[in-house]
Amino acid sequence: MQLKERLVADTLRATMPPPPAQILDAGGGNGVDALALARQGYRVTLLDSAAAMIAEARQTVIAEGLADRCAIIQGDVAQMGEHVPPATFDAVLCHNVLQYVPDVPQLLADLGQVLRPGGLLSLLSINRHSAPFQAAFLHHDLERALRSLDERQQLTTIFATPMNLFTADEVIAMLEGQRFTIIAHVGIRCICDYWGSNEEKTITPSKIVSKSRPTGLNGALVLPWASRAGSREGCQLG
Repeated sequence: MQLKERLVADTLRATMPPPPAQILDAGGGNGVDALALARQGYRVTLLDSAAAMIAEARQTVIAEGLADRCAIIQGDVAQMGEHVPPATFDAVLCHNVLQYVPDVPQLLADLGQVLRPGGLLSLLSINRHSAPFQAAFLHHDLERALRSLDERQQLTTIFATPMNLFTADEVIAMLEGQRFTIIAHVGIRCICDYWGSNEEKTITPSKIVSKSRPTGLNGALVLPWASRAGSREGCQLG
């Protein structure tokens, strides 16, 4: 998880407009991404429907003295227009939300509405091609891995709820259908999430190499997760 957060933060740092730009984190949970940006001087709005997550974010804001840079709203991204005005934000983050909504094109349209002209959308979602890797390497279930090659849904281990699976090309097509321009497409979550237990992940790099070589994969697992960023003028997948 720390590696994923670092990769996301580094990608955002390289692509975001400079502070104090206005940022919306749509479906941002407890504000890990939004509050990190607030610490850098951005003015952020966090929108999420989970009361517990919102309460945790508010506690962090108070504890760190970030109240002058943070607006925290409990609400559903599906009713975004009821919570935030149009053409307000220089950038919008929507990380790990897309796979849970029933109408992705509508979500993307709503995100575009709250962006200012030329604004940036950072969109991160699980890549459908990661499901076989997860089944094979994390759960050691090759039959399940084979079945998952054609599956369009997966049950999450954290929320125990179904989520929709999309390939990068499918998400790009939906973005372009909403008049976003793709600037970049970056792999965020790689093999680190899908091999071994947390205890095994603490072993030294030399041991990792010795354990990996017999599989014959030689680093073939590169894009289990895909991060996307978009802009109305130059959409960046970051």
